[in-house]
Amino acid sequence: YQRRGHGGHDVSISDVKVEPFISAAILAEDNVEKFLAKCKDADEEFRQRVTEASARGCVLRYVGKVEVRDGKAQVSASLLTVPKTSPLGTLTGTLNKIVVYTTNYPESTPYSVQAPGAGLAITAQNCRRDLLYQRSQH
Repeated sequence: YQRRGHGGHDVSISDVKVEPFISAAILAEDNVEKFLAKCKDADEEFRQRVTEASARGCVLRYVGKVEVRDGKAQVSASLLTVPKTSPLGTLTGTLNKIVVYTTNYPESTPYSVQAPGAGLAITAQNCRRDLLYQRSQH
C-alpha cells in the first residue's frame, strides 16, 4: 500500500518506523495464557515510566510523527514523554490531535486540530471499507 501524502511525499507503510506499545518479546508469544501473563508483567514497567514522567511534569503519549529531512519524509509512531502543558500533553479521554510545526507555525505557536476519536460506528465503517478494498484487489 503506497499513497502520495504528507506534503507530496511518497510514503509506504513499510517506510513507517513503529515502536509497538507492547514489547516485541510479548508480541512474539504464541500461547494466549503466556501472552496475557507477560502483559501483566509489563504493568510495572509502565507504572515506572508514568511515575518518572510525572515527576518531570510530563505524560506519556503514543505519537505519530512525519518529519521531512533532506527532502524525504520520515514517518514514525512511538510512545513518547511529552510535557503536560504541551499540545499533546493536554489531551484527555479519547481526543486526538494533529500538531503542525512549520516556519510560519513554530513550536511556540503551532497549528493544531483537535477532535474526538472515531468511535465504534466510524471505526466499523472504516474497517468495512478497508475489507471491501482488499476484496476488490484479489
